[in-house]
Amino acid sequence: MRTSRRSVPCRCTPLIFLAACASQMPGLRHQQRVSTHVGAFLLEFSDADSTAAAQLSRALENAGASIGRWGELRSPVKLEVLPSHELLEEAVNRQGYGWLRAWARYDEILLQSPRTWGPVGPTQAEVTELLTHELTHCMMYQQSSDRLSWSEKEFPLWFREGMASYTAGQGYRWPRLEELARFLQSHPNQDPIGRPEGLYKTESDMVYSAAHHAFTYLVQQHGEAGVRTILHAMLPGPKFSEAFAQVIGMRPDDFAGQFKRYVEGRASVSAPPCALPPPGFPESAADPCPPSLAEAQFPATGSRARRWRPERCRSPLHKTH
Repeated sequence: MRTSRRSVPCRCTPLIFLAACASQMPGLRHQQRVSTHVGAFLLEFSDADSTAAAQLSRALENAGASIGRWGELRSPVKLEVLPSHELLEEAVNRQGYGWLRAWARYDEILLQSPRTWGPVGPTQAEVTELLTHELTHCMMYQQSSDRLSWSEKEFPLWFREGMASYTAGQGYRWPRLEELARFLQSHPNQDPIGRPEGLYKTESDMVYSAAHHAFTYLVQQHGEAGVRTILHAMLPGPKFSEAFAQVIGMRPDDFAGQFKRYVEGRASVSAPPCALPPPGFPESAADPCPPSLAEAQFPATGSRARRWRPERCRSPLHKTH
């Protein structure tokens, strides 16, 4: 069920936006403020991206229905639209990541301009999906910490990326549980769940699949309310592992091991053809293809582009690391 997307008066003070503008990147001479029912945003973009800014503004409005399940943003988020991929890699200090499209921090998203994502350019739904993913990272950080401590909470990749993929409804993009199980079986020394960092460049699909399904597994067991409780338990100071154990009753490593054993049990299951993703974004981001469940502590998160792969029922969208 979709909620209405209405604009409300901005809840942040001019001083906050002035502070955000003080670090404006060269060339991003235009600014546009956007207010939604989950928070306030400041778009910064160049002369060439006026059309892209309108598309991004609509995406910010559209994303509210999905990310609002986790609460409201505590601080305004600045979205900087960079004119090229090279400028994005330079800004986030990640060279050689040709698939990178965006990078999220506590109250900032660095985004490669949608007009440069490909020869045709993305649809409105594609831009909305990517921003929903990125804004989920901002929401996760802001619900669990403040501006000074967010990068010290030590979220594991499976939770951080799984939460973003789940919220953006991206389960249809990644390898199914059966494919993940067969990967684990054929690569016994590799672990995209517990040790994903070394696989990030070469097997990123499996890393994202593991993250999405592990987070969905957590939600199926403890509900979205359980996730919110974990985040809120971190606000007074605890890191992720302490808050997770307090709320869930087991250490994150034990949960990851439990999920891995569940996945390994599906190695012999035949995966039937899956359906195309439904229009819009589902209330639950569980994988729409049944029978699926639905940085070594990088201090930020980035999104990548994808191409259509009909054999896996994926779409040509983007993902986040």
